[in-house]
Amino acid sequence: VAWGTGSIIWLLVAAFRIARFQQTVRSTAELDQSGLAICHSVARGMGLRELPRMRVSHAELGPMVWPIGIKPTVLLPRTLLHSSSNDELKLLIAHEYAHLKRRDHWVRWFELFVCSLYWWHPAYWIARNRSRQAEEYCCDAVVLERMTQTDARSYAKVLLKAAEFAAG
Repeated sequence: VAWGTGSIIWLLVAAFRIARFQQTVRSTAELDQSGLAICHSVARGMGLRELPRMRVSHAELGPMVWPIGIKPTVLLPRTLLHSSSNDELKLLIAHEYAHLKRRDHWVRWFELFVCSLYWWHPAYWIARNRSRQAEEYCCDAVVLERMTQTDARSYAKVLLKAAEFAAG
């Protein structure tokens, strides 16, 4: 009984959080034409067949892929977007596209399902955190491999800039 109740509560909390963040996504703006041109060139370089929805958020969050909707959405914070050079922007977008290429957004759905069953088990939370860390390392490797003009130092600086922005 406790396990089932906990699962239901977890799913309700997750649904509430998803719905609340979806409101944030609805309040975003479309990326301008110059930004979309950059996105198209990065998508070609990353081997993406279709450009995801690209949105600009006023919220203070890091660049991210949001998997809810007809197709995934890449959210870019407006302040970070305007404070980044085109080269920095290409790297940030390439990182998010690497998540799409690897289909990491589908893993979030799997995590939600598994968490509804094993919300109480510490091994789930450890595995989830390690899986997300591994995803980030893999995406970094993809970006450094695909973006041929990029050296690791400039990429690291861009990631640090995004992390500092997301941290507030």
